[in-house]
Amino acid sequence: MSKRDVLVGIVRGVLEEWNKAGVRYCVLRNYEFLYDVHAPRGSDLDLVVAPADFVKAVGVLERYGFVAYPAQFSRQHKGYGMYVQSIHEKFGFDIQLGGIHWNDMCYLHGETILENRVKKEWFFVLSAEDALVMFICHSLLGKRFFKEKYQDRVRELASHRLNWEYVEKCLSAVFGGRTSRSFVSSLKVHSYSFLEHKGWGYALWFVLRSPRRWGIMFLLFFRWLRWKRFCHSYPLIAFIGPDGSGKSSNAQQMYELLAKAGRRVSLVYTGRGKGNILPIKRLAGVYKKKEETKGLNLEKSEGSRKSTALQRLLYSLAAPVYTLDLLLRYLFVIFPKRHCRRIVITDRYASDIFVMPHVPLWEKKLLLWFVPTPTLTFYLYNDASVLYSRRKQQSVLELERQMRLYEILVKKFKGVTIKTTNIEADFATMEKVVWEYFLRKRY
Repeated sequence: MSKRDVLVGIVRGVLEEWNKAGVRYCVLRNYEFLYDVHAPRGSDLDLVVAPADFVKAVGVLERYGFVAYPAQFSRQHKGYGMYVQSIHEKFGFDIQLGGIHWNDMCYLHGETILENRVKKEWFFVLSAEDALVMFICHSLLGKRFFKEKYQDRVRELASHRLNWEYVEKCLSAVFGGRTSRSFVSSLKVHSYSFLEHKGWGYALWFVLRSPRRWGIMFLLFFRWLRWKRFCHSYPLIAFIGPDGSGKSSNAQQMYELLAKAGRRVSLVYTGRGKGNILPIKRLAGVYKKKEETKGLNLEKSEGSRKSTALQRLLYSLAAPVYTLDLLLRYLFVIFPKRHCRRIVITDRYASDIFVMPHVPLWEKKLLLWFVPTPTLTFYLYNDASVLYSRRKQQSVLELERQMRLYEILVKKFKGVTIKTTNIEADFATMEKVVWEYFLRKRY
């Protein structure tokens, strides 16, 4: 079954249940993919629903697995979405209550368009007159220009036998009598030059014509500021866990999945071994070689050797330096990406510092207090013997020691714990968690 067939099946199921339940609705635009296999499809379907039927409509959506998007600055738009895991795509219903709005200001009233609606295949759409008015108003107010496909729709609709008196009346309520008469006169003689105009002047005139709209725009501005949330950052997804748990491969797979879904995403390694900003790798490498020469490397030993006083001192002094380096990487690499609407996926975020040997736990907890908490954290693990069989870089006892510390770290980050036993099933769980979060936060 193709991706289109899956989505059409979901949409058809919802709308046919709405039909049976008597929900008064009307699909507005970009619905051609529902009956034409060659038509492009978007990620949302725009509709108007009668306020009295909204609860029934939402009940059907929830039974199909749709969840409510968080409220935006516009109060008349209600979004519901779901992630279709079988095709790795998100799809949503963008519902307007009681009419077609631009920024909470109605330009086509719901009772009128629902009375005029017509049935197309198995769902209801706007009448030709209301569709013509919608494309003109949506383009000049909402977009401030005409998309080429909307120009084509206006030309197509204007060629029908229309109730031009009704069209002029609707346009007059938005743009005024003089402008509406000019539009209708041009459309009647198949002149479409006004489609090339920019819409800023029309939008400003629409607002200024009504004192009530002044108040709406005033409130919208402050709601927009709150919704925009200055300095709000996009998600930071962290993969942590001992060697052999699959964190690097799953981080890479998540990166590829989100990139394929059209999301702006970056994969950043944040372990101690590379990508440092401070010049600490060379010094650390010299000391590590000395440890290995003297057989003092706890990570590669059987874990029974005790720390020396010098090791405890040197590692305790090194931990804050590594933490500072991580904070610098966050400030100069991770945060700018998040602030520019880019999802960041990290491998070993803060975990290499927290599982460092020879450093007292109180110091690690103190250093962790300065580290920004990831949006989502996946802690991947398995039995130490299994991890050792996958990657023999660290001893079983050392892996067990690290996992005791990881349990503390994952509680701090409120992460999702996954025992990696099945590659496909494990990643499907992570994929579901990520997209459910995106839907709840409308990323």
